[in-house]
Amino acid sequence: MTAFELSGEPLTAREREVLTLVVAGLTGRQIAAELGVSRHTVRSHMDGIFAKVCVPNRTVLTAWALLSNTVSADDVRAVWRRWVSQLEAA
Repeated sequence: MTAFELSGEPLTAREREVLTLVVAGLTGRQIAAELGVSRHTVRSHMDGIFAKVCVPNRTVLTAWALLSNTVSADDVRAVWRRWVSQLEAA
């Protein structure tokens, strides 16, 4: 567990997946499309993340995720590559 996971409860696998997409810069709508879920579901996951990691916003959350190695730069690059290839195909 990292220092900011103050609730004592680790992030779930799905929360980590959502977090990776947040760090990559995707919006709630884009995350929902990527995961095949509703925006409401994404919001629920975000609420869970914010409850576990006591940070005030997505910017600080992104910094925490990278600095704590909760999300790797390689994971973010993979998301970017996927999105660029989707844009090129469109």
